[in-house]
Amino acid sequence: MTQAESHWYSIGEMASLFGLTRQTLIYYDKIGLFCPAMVNDDGYRFYLPTQIPTLRLICLLKDLGIELKEIAEIIDSRNISALIDYLVARKAEIGRRIGQLDTQRELIDQRIRYYKSVERWRDVTDTPILKQYDERLVVVESFPHSDVTREVLHPTLMRSMKKLRAVEDGVPVDGFGTMLTEVKSERGDEGQLVYRPAATFTVVPAGVDSSKLSDVVMLPKGLYACMSYWGMPYQGYAAERLMKWLNDHNFEPLGNAFDFCLLDTTSYNDIHQQDFCCIQVMVKF
Repeated sequence: MTQAESHWYSIGEMASLFGLTRQTLIYYDKIGLFCPAMVNDDGYRFYLPTQIPTLRLICLLKDLGIELKEIAEIIDSRNISALIDYLVARKAEIGRRIGQLDTQRELIDQRIRYYKSVERWRDVTDTPILKQYDERLVVVESFPHSDVTREVLHPTLMRSMKKLRAVEDGVPVDGFGTMLTEVKSERGDEGQLVYRPAATFTVVPAGVDSSKLSDVVMLPKGLYACMSYWGMPYQGYAAERLMKWLNDHNFEPLGNAFDFCLLDTTSYNDIHQQDFCCIQVMVKF
């Protein structure tokens, strides 16, 4: 190496100076972002000390999250106004991302509360209880026919979820299930009301603009008779048992019953091969 070349930096020295890898500088050279001042006959790259400020700016802008393509444009422009514009745009992008992350955090919190409620319902399986609820909203999708099976249930449910997902923040974190309606022409063995599956539903999470949704049904604020159980909503077992309990205790059901699917096939194990659900119906006494 000549005396003049002794003031130059090898690729390893330049990389070490900035805490980068040799591969990073090779890549920067390949894309034309930061090229060596000289490549000798043996293919070794060398850089001048006067190139240090350019790489320093590249590293700074990369630390600020600016894409390499945009950094190349900034370096080429040598324009402070353009640099300010890029930074302002980056700040706005970060603001939007923070908003998205805040929303995701709230949705995660809702899902955590949901799973904790499942644990509480498992402690009272097959035991009817009374529980007070605030107003809730659900998006419904009617079954195509009265013969409801798993093969009918799942695609119908996805159509109700699709309606929810069509709006901003419409993530189904608060659960879903089957809406059952009273069959006025039928009575149980002891004269209690009979409910049959009529539609699937997906719960509208807090913060979603329900005015932009279609097929929304409100579950009013009030007292609900509830029972968690292992089974499928179209089997009728839970609805029949809950209606008998209401009849025995002189409670009058009000409106539709809503059978929430708390755990579906993704939670099946050697012990349980059916869904874990919680059927709820508003009552007056």
